[in-house]
Amino acid sequence: MQDVPRLLASAIPAVAAPGAAAAPATVDDWFGVAESVARQWTGDAGDSAATSLLRAATGAAEVDGHATGIDAAAAEGLGAIAAAAVDLAMLAAEFLVKCAGSASGAMGAGPAAPLLAMTGMQGHAVETLGEAGGRLARLDAELTAPTSTLESIAGSDVDIPAPPMVPAGMTDPATAAAGASRFGAGSGRTALPESGAGDGAPTPEARAAVQHALSAVGTPYQWGGNNPGVGLDCSGLTHWAYGQAGVEIPRTAAEQAVGRPVDGSELLPGDLVVWDGHVAMVVGDGQMVEAGDPVQVNPIRTTNMDMGFRGFWRPTG
Repeated sequence: MQDVPRLLASAIPAVAAPGAAAAPATVDDWFGVAESVARQWTGDAGDSAATSLLRAATGAAEVDGHATGIDAAAAEGLGAIAAAAVDLAMLAAEFLVKCAGSASGAMGAGPAAPLLAMTGMQGHAVETLGEAGGRLARLDAELTAPTSTLESIAGSDVDIPAPPMVPAGMTDPATAAAGASRFGAGSGRTALPESGAGDGAPTPEARAAVQHALSAVGTPYQWGGNNPGVGLDCSGLTHWAYGQAGVEIPRTAAEQAVGRPVDGSELLPGDLVVWDGHVAMVVGDGQMVEAGDPVQVNPIRTTNMDMGFRGFWRPTG
């Protein structure tokens, strides 16, 4: 009977080791990538890309910290449960030993032996149940801290950048149709209204800028490019087109939010669609020309990767 506690304790299955919430091993590398992009890729698009990478790295670091917290809370909780299981097994073993003692002690009591043994066992049962209840209450208190940690992590928000938009020229047909409809797409042909036809027509300079921009369709994308037919980037296209029309605008995308802002319902050919790190030119019929790879015409939209949208602008006032 003295071996019962040892045998019961050894029969308890091992508790699963913590560590299931494995933390990423390359969080620091992600910060390094963001810093490298910020150093080597200058300009609006580079700043936007570096900002998005930094947000992603920061989010990954938060997730990494959460994984560490989950592991620590799980280890604490599982350790407390394992210790309580051992203690309860010991109490059960001790109960059996005490009951055996009561039965053995009552053997010389004659006809009253069964009643005497039963009375002793009932007393041991009440005592053991009280001790088990106390041990479970202690376990509940021990699980308060790790449970609170897990609840806090589950309720926390992590800043993860939105998924990037489909590259220019590869827009999902349904999305493209919705965007084009919103900004007045018609037949799919780019027909410019005659200049000088009133408030609903582009200025001669805007009209000329659109014609120049459309002449560059098919030009490969080139970071910092200014040469139609050779290489253009987004702000290089619009800067060159307006320059050919006799209007000087800034060279970088975000700085091309010049002239006056216009509402999406008032767009005219020549208006610029400006983000923090990208710019395109409205050509009419719900379309815009932009330097994707290559320069191409796409439905007007207001989203571009994770860049902030600065609105629609009319450089010619």
